[in-house]
Amino acid sequence: MSLTAAQAVEARRLLGAPLVVAVHAEGWAHYTEDRGHARQTLDTAGVPLHWPTPGRPVTLPDPHSDGTSPSAAGALARSFYAAVDARPFDPERVRAHLAEDFRDHNRPAGFGEEAGDRDVLVMLLTALAAAFPDGRHTIERLTPVGTDEALLYWRFTGTHTGAAFLGTPAAGARVDFVGTDLFTVGDGAFTAQRHVEDLLTLTSQLRPDPTGS
Repeated sequence: MSLTAAQAVEARRLLGAPLVVAVHAEGWAHYTEDRGHARQTLDTAGVPLHWPTPGRPVTLPDPHSDGTSPSAAGALARSFYAAVDARPFDPERVRAHLAEDFRDHNRPAGFGEEAGDRDVLVMLLTALAAAFPDGRHTIERLTPVGTDEALLYWRFTGTHTGAAFLGTPAAGARVDFVGTDLFTVGDGAFTAQRHVEDLLTLTSQLRPDPTGS
């Protein structure tokens, strides 16, 4: 089928989320979207994309896998961040990616023992979305680890025009910081997370030096 990237996303939804294999997006004059645009659109929608090299065989994952394959871990990670960046933010859409017994091995302090790790993560991401209405994670690298984990390097950019964040009122500050996630997947959901974020850069961008030095 000849489709735009947005049409491919909708077709996949209507067809029950099959594998998406793109053949080509260049070479004919009537094409309006290049490979980079198509990949970005499907990444934003959380759709795993397979793009074979012409003339070379490609092995596709089992579409009926149990959710514990490298491809499934990566696809879930992309879907997760598509949900995190969606506006209006839907906490239940984010929560659906996390197992009930989800464990954050680097959980921040200050939330009390009564709150579970899944609830804490959803609260943090809700606050992030409220503070940065235009916030977006760009997955710069995604590497499968074993059969049930995915390692991500991401960059977050946004403008602080919404709610206060980390105790700082909104003043239109532009932020650009990076982080790393190692997600563990089981039964189609994240069961654990280890993560590091460059919070020093984030806080310095939220609270610039008033002296300009």
